[in-house]
Amino acid sequence: MTTSSELLTRFADARDTSTRRAALIDLIKAKELHKVVSTESFRRGLDLLADGARDSGADADRLLAVATLQRAAAAAPPVRKTVQSLMRDAVNSPLSNLHGLSDVDDRLYAAKSWRVVPSAWRPDDLATAAVLEEAGEAARRECVAGLIDLTSDVSEATSVLKRALLAVKFDTKKPGDSLGRRLTRVLGAVTAVLSGIDKPVGENAGREMGELLDRGFRAVGRPESSVVRASVVEQVAVLTHTIVRVDFSHADRDKTYEALSVVSGWFDAHDWREICNSSKAIPRVSEDVQKSLLSLARRGGTDDRLRRALITAAGSRKNADAICRRMATEHPGIPDDARDWLAGVSKRRRIASAVESQERSIDEVLAEMQVTMARLTRAADRVRSDALPEVSIVLPQQERALSRLTGLVEAMSNKLSLAVKWRSLRLRGTVGDEVEYSPVEHRLDAGVRSRHVRLLTPVVERISEDGVPRVVLRAAVEPVGNRRTQAVGASA
Repeated sequence: MTTSSELLTRFADARDTSTRRAALIDLIKAKELHKVVSTESFRRGLDLLADGARDSGADADRLLAVATLQRAAAAAPPVRKTVQSLMRDAVNSPLSNLHGLSDVDDRLYAAKSWRVVPSAWRPDDLATAAVLEEAGEAARRECVAGLIDLTSDVSEATSVLKRALLAVKFDTKKPGDSLGRRLTRVLGAVTAVLSGIDKPVGENAGREMGELLDRGFRAVGRPESSVVRASVVEQVAVLTHTIVRVDFSHADRDKTYEALSVVSGWFDAHDWREICNSSKAIPRVSEDVQKSLLSLARRGGTDDRLRRALITAAGSRKNADAICRRMATEHPGIPDDARDWLAGVSKRRRIASAVESQERSIDEVLAEMQVTMARLTRAADRVRSDALPEVSIVLPQQERALSRLTGLVEAMSNKLSLAVKWRSLRLRGTVGDEVEYSPVEHRLDAGVRSRHVRLLTPVVERISEDGVPRVVLRAAVEPVGNRRTQAVGASA
């Protein structure tokens, strides 16, 4: 059995880097490294590795020396700072052709050197290494991590990856499948790295990914294997959702979803619906688009391109329209024009006709009467339940008049209910409810600011023929925590 002393001698006195690497690996496997890391011999071996990594050496020897130094630092923490100092002194010119190393662990350790000497790697070389990697996913992720760190943002890194992938020629019977498998792994590495770092996404990450898919598969044909196609689609959706999760401002940019739009073109309408229904990631993308559309609509905005992105993520136009209609009917605080756009009804005329204007005025008057009548009815009920029994005893001659009065209130309420029903008006909210303030639905005194308010009167809204509710009379409100304020004017 070879002793630690013999292995140390081999490491320190080897004539070439390959032999020194083998000795280091044997020391690690024998669990003898900790016994020798503090010796002068071990330091001499590290110095010779650093000499092999110097800029004047051949590329293959430099890479192997760098990989062996990184392996030593990973296995022996006490020499980590020493190794870093040696590498920073020795490695100044760029390294390249990571795939000159046949061992996947050597490629991983060599790739890790970007963390110690960033100047030793160009983004294009790291992208090429990530794309060409066959079996080592850890090495691929390390290359992608270095690429993203050495570029300004994820968008630029994706552009560099695009160039590298488009340069690869797959000499196989089914190049579309080969590209699909490789692309899935590369995008998976980007997703894994992006999830764990704080790096700007940039303006065009989605567009660069979409262009990569479009140009790459246009050259070799889409994947023939349904499994490969589904894997590509799922990974594209996962990365798209990750981009939005890292920086939600990308949710309202239609180009964020370009890659998903490209792969949807591989399928007919029925198959794409099935893909969306079975996918775990595409519904998350759909939710991202929905949140963005709702936020935009609440600000009074619309975006047809973003709506088209929802059609893709929802699986069909029918599904997307149903989602938008549901948002229009279920979410308060959306201005009418944006609500119409969500609901898919034609845009209302800017200048209302005289009849429309008159009907709106009638609705406002009826709404005010409905709110007042609700108060009056509550008061009449209290009179009937509390006052009438006492009046019948103390002032029996007044009982009939008071009873007639409460009866008139009830009759008027019934008549008004018919008119309100004809105009499809309804009350929403209960006096005293605390809700989030919406200027579309609530009236607050000028100059008063409050995120949450208390209802002093309900909202009155009209249900249009298309089923979409529109506010006719805003609720009088007061800021939560403040004294009750007098209701302001009744204009909508």
